[in-house]
Amino acid sequence: MSSGPGRRTGSYGAGLAGHLAAEGIEVTEVNRPDRAARRRSGKTDAVDAGAAARAVLGGHATSTPKSKNGPVEDLRVLKVVKDSAVRNRTQAINQLKALLVSAPSQLHESLAGLSNPKLFVACAALDPHANAVHQALHVLAHRIVRLTAEATTLTRRITAITQAHNPQLMELTGVGPDSAAIRLTAAGDNHERLRDEASFAALRGVSPVERSSGKSQRRRLRPCPMW
Repeated sequence: MSSGPGRRTGSYGAGLAGHLAAEGIEVTEVNRPDRAARRRSGKTDAVDAGAAARAVLGGHATSTPKSKNGPVEDLRVLKVVKDSAVRNRTQAINQLKALLVSAPSQLHESLAGLSNPKLFVACAALDPHANAVHQALHVLAHRIVRLTAEATTLTRRITAITQAHNPQLMELTGVGPDSAAIRLTAAGDNHERLRDEASFAALRGVSPVERSSGKSQRRRLRPCPMW
């Protein structure tokens, strides 16, 4: 079974790919099709399916898809949620500080010079029934506190999974829980599919491909096949 454009084994086709793999059926990830060829032949499900089948039968598609049933998949989903919490927290902080700029001078002066933690505590303590500005700052401060707690909890969980699954990775200089999770997610639970340095380079999109035209010869980086 091959999975190509529109039915990626990492997203829409993940459930089917996992079921087939569990039944012992070989699943192959088809690389992104050549853009020029796709423009010439058009884009339909039938055309894409035919192109995927020819790529597999011709030996051009050889990538084994990532499995999604182990600790690395747990890291991926937790990292997605943590990143969302961090982004939303940053947005809430920016909104709170923007509101303070135009807040009444007495309120602005009472909160000026506070560090972020003290500022959030002070805003969270404001009476939300006093006026709209107090309510907005109160809501944002509580949102920031909640999202901070979410991110902290998820970081602890990510750290625990990483240390249990690959403790050596966390011992590397400059590698924390987030960067470790990113690296493990790139390799996947079934990292044995990366048979050599060349396959890992292809996964990361850094394998050179020769291109020449007339007397000009150059190399470019091959796009990551596990897109």
